[in-house]
Amino acid sequence: MEHFCCEESSHSNMDHPKHCVCAHFRKDPFLRTARIASISATTIAWMWWPTLVLAIPIVSILQATWCTSSQMRKCGLYAAAVLACIAFVEALYIAIQRITECGNNLFLDFMDDDNRYRLYHEYHQDSPYCYTGRVLFLGAAAVVDAALFLLVAVSTTYFAIYHYDAALAKSIQDAEEAQDDERHAVLCGMQRSHKLLKEHPRNDRYTIIC
Repeated sequence: MEHFCCEESSHSNMDHPKHCVCAHFRKDPFLRTARIASISATTIAWMWWPTLVLAIPIVSILQATWCTSSQMRKCGLYAAAVLACIAFVEALYIAIQRITECGNNLFLDFMDDDNRYRLYHEYHQDSPYCYTGRVLFLGAAAVVDAALFLLVAVSTTYFAIYHYDAALAKSIQDAEEAQDDERHAVLCGMQRSHKLLKEHPRNDRYTIIC
């Protein structure tokens, strides 16, 4: 992944270079934390579709920031943070419903009276159901999922506000220095060419220290 992105600078036009920013984005601990947490949250979120439909775009956005061009804007990071906040609320609501209502009663309030009454009593007629391992496991999983989404939101927001500009500037500086080295190597090779020296014996433009 790093080579695929960073080799872009070596094929760029010297007058209009492209800048790769993957190196310092990849090293940032907050963005790395957000990426790992988003992947972990998605592995849990598939159990509930409301969180899954938010987890997929979150992971996609954060994967794109891992290695991208300097034209990338902060709006993608902020969008991922907002989606992570919404997913946090959804996962926390699911956890509360699982633990207190003893079942998957998400959106139960939006059902008609007959269906709500039927589902409620199916879950509550047998009181030991509230203490089964499956219900407790799903409730705990939803709590963990909510915590992971919150971590994604905090890490992404902090990176976008405090680390994004510095990482971008540092990566552009490194890319420009690498391109200067490329120019220097090319001119050194030209200077070593006997044919070039014969054609331009007094051209100071190629008189450089190799």
